[in-house]
Amino acid sequence: MKRFFFSVVVFFALIEPSISAEDEIVLPLEGDNTLSAGFGFYFQNDQPEHTGGNPKLDEDEFVFEGIIMLDKSLSERDRLNVRVLGDIVSSASQMRYHNPQFRALQANPSGNKHLAADVGYIHNFEALNFGSHAGFGFEANEFYSWLYGLNVAVPLMDNNTTLSVRFDGFTDYFHIKSFDGTMPGYSMRQTFTPEINLLQVLSPLDLVNFNLSYTVQFGMLETTYYSVFVADIEHSEKMPAERHRSSIAGRWKHSLSSENTIEVGYRFYLDTWKLYSHTAELRFFQYLYFKQLLLEPSVRFYTQTGAEFFQREFDILPLYRSSDSDLGPFTGALFGLRLALIEMPFFPVGINELSIGAHYWLRNDGMMIYWFDLGYLFRF
Repeated sequence: MKRFFFSVVVFFALIEPSISAEDEIVLPLEGDNTLSAGFGFYFQNDQPEHTGGNPKLDEDEFVFEGIIMLDKSLSERDRLNVRVLGDIVSSASQMRYHNPQFRALQANPSGNKHLAADVGYIHNFEALNFGSHAGFGFEANEFYSWLYGLNVAVPLMDNNTTLSVRFDGFTDYFHIKSFDGTMPGYSMRQTFTPEINLLQVLSPLDLVNFNLSYTVQFGMLETTYYSVFVADIEHSEKMPAERHRSSIAGRWKHSLSSENTIEVGYRFYLDTWKLYSHTAELRFFQYLYFKQLLLEPSVRFYTQTGAEFFQREFDILPLYRSSDSDLGPFTGALFGLRLALIEMPFFPVGINELSIGAHYWLRNDGMMIYWFDLGYLFRF
C-alpha cells in the first residue's frame, strides 16, 4: 500500500511542468484541449549485500509506471480533467532477505500491479473557480483506495494574486500480510489534507508561491509486511494509530531574460511522530533553438530527523517500533536534468511537446535511487 502511493507521488513529480503543481489551478478555463501521456521507470538500490537503508532487509525495488491525462474544455466556463495511471511495483521489501523460508509465502504480493483513475471538474463563477475530483485505485483482492477532493481559487488584484483552498481525502482498505506470511484479515486507513496556496505576481519578471498544508491520518498506519528485530528475534512493525503532518513551503521564480528563468524553493515539514525535515531546491530553465528546446537542470537537498520510535534494531520490544529506513534520520541530494522538445518540425502529427528526464537521488544511509521519464503532449 505504501509503495503504491509513493510511486504515484514520484510519477507526478516526474511530469511536473515548469510552473509548479500548485500553480495549475489558476490556469484559465479558456484555451487548448490537451492529451498527455508519460512513462516512468524508478529503481531503488540499497547497495551490494544490502548495506544501505536497513541492512536486515533487501530494499532493492523498481517501479514501471504509465499515465494518461486529458484536459478538455466543456464550455466557456467548464473544464474536465481525467487521469488514468497504471504501475508495476516489485515490492522487494516483502522478499525476506534475512529469512528466505518466508519467500514462498510472500511471493504473491511481489510484482504488484496497480490501476488508478481520477476525474475532475472545474467551473468558473467569474469571481472564483470551483473544482472537485473523485477517483478509485486498486490492486485486485489486495488493496482498494477511494480518493476525492474539492478546491476553490479566487483571483484578486486584477489577477495578479490568486488565493486557493483545497481539500483532499483518501480512504484505503487493504489485505494485511504480515512479515511471516500470515494474513490475519483486512484493515483500513483514512487520510485528510486541507491546503492553502497563495500565488503572487510581484513584477513582470517575478512570481512567488506560498503553500501551507496539514494532513491527519488514522487507522492502520504501519506497512503490514515490515518487521523489526529485538535481540535477533523478528516482530511485526507497529505504528501509532494517528499521525498529524504539516508543512510550509515557498517558491520564487525570476525571469533573467526572455530565454531563461531561475526558480528557488524551500519547504519545512513537521509531524507528531517527531520527524521533521528541510528541503531546498534550485532549478534553472534555459530556452534554446528559437524556444523549441527547453533545458531544465535541477538540484534538491533534503535532511530529516528520525521518528521517535525508529531504531535499526531494538533491545526490548516497545509498544511502537519501526526499522523502516524512510522513517530514520538521513540527508540526501537529488540531481536532475530534463530536456523538452517543443513544436519540432520532425514531430509526427499530433505531438506538440516531447520531454525526457533523468534523476539521481543519493542518501547518506547508503540508499541510491534512479528514475527516468518520457512524456508527450498533444493539443487539439
